[in-house]
Amino acid sequence: MLAACGACDGLLGPRPSADPLWRVPLGEGDRNTEGVPAADAERLYALAGGVVAFAAADGALLWRNRLPGEEHRPRNVVVHGGRVFAAGMTAFALEAATGRELWRFPLPAGSTAALGRIAADDGAVYVGTDTHRVYALDAASGAARWTADVGPDWPHRGIVTGVTAAGDTVYVAVRQYNSENGHLSTGWIVALERATGRLLWSFRNGAGTDWRSVSAGPTVAGRLLLASDLLSGAVFALDRFTVREAWRFVGPADKFGPASSPVAVEGRAYAASSDNWVYALDVETGSVAWRTRNPGSHFSFAVCGRWVFANYMDLAILDRHSGAVLQRRAGAEIFSDFAVFGDRAYAISDQAVYAFSCP
Repeated sequence: MLAACGACDGLLGPRPSADPLWRVPLGEGDRNTEGVPAADAERLYALAGGVVAFAAADGALLWRNRLPGEEHRPRNVVVHGGRVFAAGMTAFALEAATGRELWRFPLPAGSTAALGRIAADDGAVYVGTDTHRVYALDAASGAARWTADVGPDWPHRGIVTGVTAAGDTVYVAVRQYNSENGHLSTGWIVALERATGRLLWSFRNGAGTDWRSVSAGPTVAGRLLLASDLLSGAVFALDRFTVREAWRFVGPADKFGPASSPVAVEGRAYAASSDNWVYALDVETGSVAWRTRNPGSHFSFAVCGRWVFANYMDLAILDRHSGAVLQRRAGAEIFSDFAVFGDRAYAISDQAVYAFSCP
């Protein structure tokens, strides 16, 4: 465990500030803040009683869309090409500048996309459901380009936990229930052809008699896919061309693992785990470059500039290269994941929206 750094100026670069650049209080009706926000150069888009946009410069409220009828709240919001996308019982697109609804795509009755993270690219938004289906919806119109069932023969539930679009491929993370209540489960990474949804390959994480998952859409790092397994406490790498596991790192056997996918930066894979540790692993080998323990289980994390933000209800700022704790912010009570754009990291508590600087 690394202690807080009391004399980091000049040694580890500029000393960070745990004080936000700006803080905007939330109203009583805006405190559903567990989702994953998104940001671009002009705005932060957050899930707080609907979709809310704040000015990146000062946090001024720009617009709000309450999303009437959304019984299942979206897991994340995505911004791409001037549009904001989210999906619960319905997938929808909003105009990024105004919040005006552009289109809606109702999902089949009995299914929801609120348990996983969606993704978007120049042409489409990719939405996964808890009925092991993936939809590619035209970004401009919302029309279905294709749909794929990644578990057509599964007798129980299959939850798409995340989607990643890269090049000509869509990578889908799925948790397959092997029992009615999910006590036995398998994690899958499934590769689909981006243009058609055709199955290219699938990788199984788990034997079917244990408790495994893939926490979210995998991270592309060269020829590798980096993924996390919340249930078994693992971070692992998969060669996306040979479909063979390259390495696996497992944390303490009696603890859960990361709830989100690793972040790859300059040859290292970073992950913040439910086991209280933040890890920096070598991307190629999985060997531990450093690990730092915080006082609580991590809800989320972000890599921004030279720093790692680790949220365990309180907030720790770590040096990305050494793992040294540079500062802590007590009582932050952040419930969302982070959104990172440029040298800013954004997060939401049940009281306010925050912007932090991370040069």
